[in-house]
Amino acid sequence: MMKVEYKRKYIKTTSVLCSAKFWIYLISIILLVLIVAPIIRAASCGVLNVDDFLMMNTVLKAEGHSGFSKAFANMKYYYNEWSGSYAVYFIEAFLAYLISLHNRLVPIYLAGAIILFICLYAILASLMCEHAGTGKVTAFWIFVGTIIPFFGFNYYTEVFYWFVGNCAYCMSFIVGFAELILLLLSDKYKSKILLCLSILTAVVMGGMWIQVMGVFCMLLFLLILYDFYGQRKINVGACLVFATTVIAGVIAVS
Repeated sequence: MMKVEYKRKYIKTTSVLCSAKFWIYLISIILLVLIVAPIIRAASCGVLNVDDFLMMNTVLKAEGHSGFSKAFANMKYYYNEWSGSYAVYFIEAFLAYLISLHNRLVPIYLAGAIILFICLYAILASLMCEHAGTGKVTAFWIFVGTIIPFFGFNYYTEVFYWFVGNCAYCMSFIVGFAELILLLLSDKYKSKILLCLSILTAVVMGGMWIQVMGVFCMLLFLLILYDFYGQRKINVGACLVFATTVIAGVIAVS
C-alpha cells in the first residue's frame, strides 16, 4: 500500500515538473528576481548627492525644535514659494531630518522603499483581480508582466537610487497603492474604518507628486466605471476616495 501511494506521489511530482506551466512560472520568477535584486542591492549602497544635502540644509534651518515641526515649516515654505505638493515636501523634510541625524538610514530607506513598493503592488494586483472575479493566476501575470518592464526602464531605476527623487516618485506610488488597497479591502469586508483610512490616505495622495497622483485618479475613475457598467452598482466608497483625491489635488496645484 505504501509503495502504491509513493508511486502516485512520484508520478504527480514528475508530471508537475514536466509541465510547461511549471517552467514558465519558474522562469518568470527567476527573471523577476534577476531584475529586481540588483536594483535593491544597488539602492542599499546609495549615498547622498547635492539635492539631498540642500534639502537637509533647508530643513535644519527651518523653524521648530523637532523633526515634525521643521518638516511642517518646510512644507509650508515650499507650498507658498515653490510647489503645491504639500505631502511630498513634508515627507522629504521629515526623512531628511532623520537622515541628518543618522546617515546610515539612507541605504536602509532606499532599499526598504523598493521592497515596500513591490509588496504593496503585489497585494494590489491580487485584490484588483479578486474584485474583478479573476483568479490568482491572472494576478500573478499582471504583477510579473508590469513589474519587470517597470524596473527595467532606466528612468525609474535612477529615481530608486536618489533620495529626493525616491521621496517624490517612489513614495507617491506607495501612498497610491495604500489608498487603493484600503479601498478594496473596505469594499471586500464592508468596513467603514478601512474606508475612512482610505479617504485620509487620499488627502495625502492629493499632495503627492502630481504626475503619479493623476495616474491614481484615473485608476479610481476606471474602478468606478467598472463597478457601474460591469457589476451594475455605484461604488460609493470609490466615489468618495476619488472625489477626495481630486479635491486635494486641486488644492495642491492652486
